[in-house]
Amino acid sequence: IAESLTAYFNQPSAQKLLQELRDSGLNMEYLGTVEEEAPDNFFKEKTVVLTGKLSDFTRSEFTKKLQDLGAKVTGSVSKKTDYLIYGA
Repeated sequence: IAESLTAYFNQPSAQKLLQELRDSGLNMEYLGTVEEEAPDNFFKEKTVVLTGKLSDFTRSEFTKKLQDLGAKVTGSVSKKTDYLIYGA
């Protein structure tokens, strides 16, 4: 495969195409890897209230998980509350 690629890019038609791409502004320099910014998550910068009995986590474990996702966890509902999570 490597030999085929080398042979192709050594052809005059491929060289011409590469030059046209460069002339049109295509950057062919390797700039290293780019770390993608983590996408916003559902709870980022949201105010959350937990209520009821949580079956799979303790309240403090669930609070920690929400905080790790960027949520502010409060103890009571107010006009600033974005989400109310109710455990049965």
